Amino acid sequence: ISSGNGEWGTICDDGFDDMDAQVVCRQLGYVVGVATVGGDFGEGPGEVWLDTLNCVGDESSVANCAISWKTHNCTHKEAAGVICVSPGDDDIRLVEGRVPWEGRLEVRPAESLDWGAVCNTGWSEANAGVVCRQMGYSGGVAAAFGAGT
Repeated sequence: ISSGNGEWGTICDDGFDDMDAQVVCRQLGYVVGVATVGGDFGEGPGEVWLDTLNCVGDESSVANCAISWKTHNCTHKEAAGVICVSPGDDDIRLVEGRVPWEGRLEVRPAESLDWGAVCNTGWSEANAGVVCRQMGYSGGVAAAFGAGT
């Protein structure tokens, strides 16, 4: 996070949760996010600017959340992190294939972090072709790759 004068720093993970992550991700232009704690992405640079960030989850910016600005009891080992997802960002994938262009089709609904397999009832060559073109290939064929999750 920036202090407003160009100095970057971190947010402490004390009380940092998915509601806070939702706001951070929304501010960054994504639609959904989950929180990580304990410096999962390494220690951040500069000051620890925020501690005990307390967002409801519908705010458009971290600045609209209840915050403790520059008052903290944290080290950089307690840096908060987020995993954000945008619509259309890897919303389909192929898994358990031998090469990247084959595998079982899984989808992730908009605003979700969970993946699920696509049922093969009524699945056709035409369906496979649409999915493959969406993934940047010139076409595709239907094949079986086992049970999904």
